[in-house]
Amino acid sequence: MPRQERPQLRSAEPVHVTMEGSSDLRKRRHARRDPAPKDGSPAASARPNICDSATDDMTDRHSFAETSARLRVNALQGESDRTEVHAMASVDSVDPTALGTEGSGAMLRSTWAVAAAVTMLLSLPLAVASQVLAETAPEVVVHLVLTIGMLLFVRAIFDFGLPRWINVIGAVSAGLFAAIFLLQAVSRLFPQNVALDDFAFGFLGPWPERVLAVGVYAWFWGLLLLGTEGRTRLIGWVIVPAVTAYHLISLAGVIFAISVVSLGVFSLLLPFVWLLIEGAKRSAPETVGPPPDTKRVDATPA
Repeated sequence: MPRQERPQLRSAEPVHVTMEGSSDLRKRRHARRDPAPKDGSPAASARPNICDSATDDMTDRHSFAETSARLRVNALQGESDRTEVHAMASVDSVDPTALGTEGSGAMLRSTWAVAAAVTMLLSLPLAVASQVLAETAPEVVVHLVLTIGMLLFVRAIFDFGLPRWINVIGAVSAGLFAAIFLLQAVSRLFPQNVALDDFAFGFLGPWPERVLAVGVYAWFWGLLLLGTEGRTRLIGWVIVPAVTAYHLISLAGVIFAISVVSLGVFSLLLPFVWLLIEGAKRSAPETVGPPPDTKRVDATPA
């Protein structure tokens, strides 16, 4: 008989079981013992659903982002509305013809007008006070102070928002007045110069001063009709027409050789009393700095 060979048994390879492998084996055993519960059973309903939790989380985040965007839009719109209301209030409050406003933020309507009027009105008191200096000191002082006052008046003319052509008439007349007053003051400093005295008082005194006074009164009429209102306007209606009428009567008296009572420099100073009142009116200050951005931003959640 042929000799039967016994099958040689190979030695089994050693099995290395790691911690992860043992853990998988335990899970499989538990899965065999405790099969997965069917849908609808209490155990299935009690087990958390990962997909549903992720969906709820994404929905909450989307709702939160949408709510935040709406709040930002409402805040921007509210700030823009407040800015627009503030801008409208500031524009409406700054009225150059307003009677005045009270409060710590109020300011003079025209500081230059107040300075010009005070300087012009101080010319006579300063001239009287200078009598102790010299015999010709009053005339020199009064003409020098009138020169300074007219120069300040040139600057103040442009603070009342009148039409350009009215301002030009007033400014040119006041500037030429200042030049005449300065020349007359210089002529009194050198009384021995007869030619200068004749030119300053004899030539420039009668007609040029009267013509320039008409230009100054024309500007006051423009301010009365276009640049003021309230109680100060009533004061202007008392002073400006009366002074203008007197000046025209005196001018006619010179033309027709009619004797008219001379008021001297008082007829020129009376309108500056009203200018002092008008320039000292209180008005709301303008907003300082650049205007705020009132552009609305529409933010929509992505």
